[in-house]
Amino acid sequence: MEITYLGRGAFRLKGKEVTIVTDTGVAAAKNADIVTRSRRPSRPEDEDGRIVDGPGEYEIKDVLIAGIATESEPGQGPVNTAYLFRLDDLVLCHLGDVDKPLTDRQVENIGTIDVLFIPVGGKTLNPTEAAETVTQLEPSLVVPMQLDGNGELAQFCREMGAKDFEVQPKLVVTKSALTGEARVVVLEQRGG
Repeated sequence: MEITYLGRGAFRLKGKEVTIVTDTGVAAAKNADIVTRSRRPSRPEDEDGRIVDGPGEYEIKDVLIAGIATESEPGQGPVNTAYLFRLDDLVLCHLGDVDKPLTDRQVENIGTIDVLFIPVGGKTLNPTEAAETVTQLEPSLVVPMQLDGNGELAQFCREMGAKDFEVQPKLVVTKSALTGEARVVVLEQRGG
């Protein structure tokens, strides 16, 4: 699987047969088979049934997707959804714009994962909370997102025990290449 960072919370996950784009509009994801949105959309744009934008279980093009509400407003419903993807023998978790530590129940619902996309800083988890969330979820690969500045990213990497980090243009990952210890991979923003 090839992972490309498009900016903010948006990634392109290119599997053997399916491409998923997270947290972007339909126009920006025109070549994607599946589009997910973590935040409640302001207006619906789903004309062809490929958008997933809330909690629940979905199967699209043989990809299993589970949406888990991480934040709700009374009377308004979920406002942030984390997504689990089962794609190419990997389990990936995109936390969206989560802005507070996960509850034990949310951690239990997420379960065992291989790759974690986690927000760091800004209006989301601060670097310490993000590192604690990584400890809760125990992924093999950690990909930070929502990067507003290198200061918070550097602090997160220190919290994770990675003193230095190298920015990579993309990430190619297979199940066989994963180790048991969490490794931070910082991706460069590549645009849409």
